[in-house]
Amino acid sequence: MDFIKAITGGFLIAIGGTCFLSIDDKFLGAFMFSMGLLAICITDQNLFTGKVCYSTDLAFLGKVLLGNIIGAVGTGIIIGETLPSLKDKAYQMCQLKLDEGIRIIPLGVLCNILIYLAVEGYKKGHDILLIMCVMAFILCRFEHCVANMFYFSVAGQFTPQALGYILGNVINNASGGLIVQLVRNARGE
Repeated sequence: MDFIKAITGGFLIAIGGTCFLSIDDKFLGAFMFSMGLLAICITDQNLFTGKVCYSTDLAFLGKVLLGNIIGAVGTGIIIGETLPSLKDKAYQMCQLKLDEGIRIIPLGVLCNILIYLAVEGYKKGHDILLIMCVMAFILCRFEHCVANMFYFSVAGQFTPQALGYILGNVINNASGGLIVQLVRNARGE
């Protein structure tokens, strides 16, 4: 069941990413992207960037990551083939991402700190905090590995450089999750 919930989590992030790519206004696009994480929280699906802030079970996290890959990449391929204007837009966005180089490291860590705050806000009944945190990571150009899996798939970029970039995103998001766990443990949570 965790694996199916992870596939669905990847799919929901892909739907949010499709909204983002479809809307020219960056603020409205970021707002609409947030529906992906909100839907994940409401329906209790699994998303790697959220789960890595709470779990140290590597088998579980690996299962969630694999399911997210299937959901996000599969949806990305379909969107790229059926909406060619979004494929072009995703390609341009991905090229900018690849040009960032090692500067993406802190952007992945910071993204996951915001994901944690978003999920905590949702758990405490503050959906607006979830929406604001997601909008913030998008508008600040922080790096979310599952969203990037979707964007690179829409763009049809399956190069070694793109795969290395995604792997770096996974590591950076996991590092952000580890920082959150260390802080939580230090506070006795």
